Amino acid sequence: MLLETYRRSLKMPAAEEFFDLIFYRPAAYLCVLGFAKTPVTPNQITILSLIAGCIAAYELSFGTYGAYIAAGICYATANILDCADGQLARIKKNGTPLGRLVDGIADYISSIAIFLGIGFGLGTAGTSQWWLVVAAGVSSALHAIKFDDVQGRFIAIVKDEKGFTSSEIEKYKTNIAQLQRS
Repeated sequence: MLLETYRRSLKMPAAEEFFDLIFYRPAAYLCVLGFAKTPVTPNQITILSLIAGCIAAYELSFGTYGAYIAAGICYATANILDCADGQLARIKKNGTPLGRLVDGIADYISSIAIFLGIGFGLGTAGTSQWWLVVAAGVSSALHAIKFDDVQGRFIAIVKDEKGFTSSEIEKYKTNIAQLQRS
C-alpha cells in the first residue's frame, strides 16, 4: 500500500533525476504522508519551500563555515519541500495549472536568491567574484529550462500524449467554452 502510494506520487520515475529518486523524492514522500490527511495544500508547501530557499540564501550571504552548513540544511529542506508539493498534489488529486505556475515562480525566486546569497557571501569572505556567480546563475537557469523542456517532451512521448503546452492550451480552450456556455 505505501509503496503503491509512493509510486502514484511520482511524475514518472524514468523522467526523474537520479539524486531526486534516491534522496529528495523519498524524503518528500515522508513529508507528504504527514500532510496528506490535513487541509494543507500543495501551494502552501510551495511557499514553505520558497521560505526555506530564501533562508538558505540569507545564510549563504554571511560567507562563514557555520552559515554554509545552515544554508545547506535549509537548501536541502527547500528541495525536499519542492518535491513534496507536486507529490501531494498527485496524491490528493488537486493539482492545478496555477499550482504549477506558482511552483515554477517559487523555484526561480529561490534560485535567484541562492545565487545572490553566494555572491554576497563571497564578498563577505573577501573574494567577490560576481562575474562567476552570474555565469553560474545563467548556466543553472539554462540547464533548468532545457531539462524541464526535455522532461516534458519525454513524458508526453512515453504517455502518448500531446506536449505540455498543447495540452494546457486545450484545457484552457475547454474551460473558456464552458464559461461561454454558462
